[in-house]
Amino acid sequence: MIDLQAEDGSSKRYLLCNNVETLLWLGQMGVIEFHVPHVSVNGVTQATEQEVFDRPDYVVFDLDPYIYSGKEPEGAEPEYNARAFAKAREVAVHLRELLEAMSLQAFVKTTGKTGLHVFAPIERTVSTEQARDVCRLVGEHLMRKHPKEITMDWAVKKRTGKIFFDHNMNGRGRTLNAAYSPRRIPGAWVSTPLSWDELAAANPVIFGCRQ
Repeated sequence: MIDLQAEDGSSKRYLLCNNVETLLWLGQMGVIEFHVPHVSVNGVTQATEQEVFDRPDYVVFDLDPYIYSGKEPEGAEPEYNARAFAKAREVAVHLRELLEAMSLQAFVKTTGKTGLHVFAPIERTVSTEQARDVCRLVGEHLMRKHPKEITMDWAVKKRTGKIFFDHNMNGRGRTLNAAYSPRRIPGAWVSTPLSWDELAAANPVIFGCRQ
């Protein structure tokens, strides 16, 4: 556990999973998906919520395919299909090239479902709001360059056939499933970090119990 001082001066206690014993305890408590904020307590000099939660360790880019297989029930989200994941790979590569041009290193992992997460580590000198603005600007730039592949539209009907670029995952208090976290779906697919070379032939179906 870690105690952090809130803005009103009160103290709040948070679970800190930083050892095997805590990880095993969470498993015993029935935790399946491990969702974590985009911050850590590394380098924190004052135990305040603001210092921890308003200073992200990275900008995250959530690439969510809205390319349907045709087998989904009416109104359902797109299920995994090879065509959709291939398009997500293409967009991730476009994103990596842009981030490298910005002198930012990019890391990629599967979401454990249909899409990809790309991370760009940063120094903890910007706020969560600034990180979200950076992500939004990057997304808008990519969308202008690849309008047939990328959308940032919140209307689900307008996302069809494209990769939804969700910049709002960078907001304060937002979380994503951690690397190597299983997902609560049939087969318990695992959110798996990949090298960029591995991404070229990656298939998220193999990172779970169902082959």
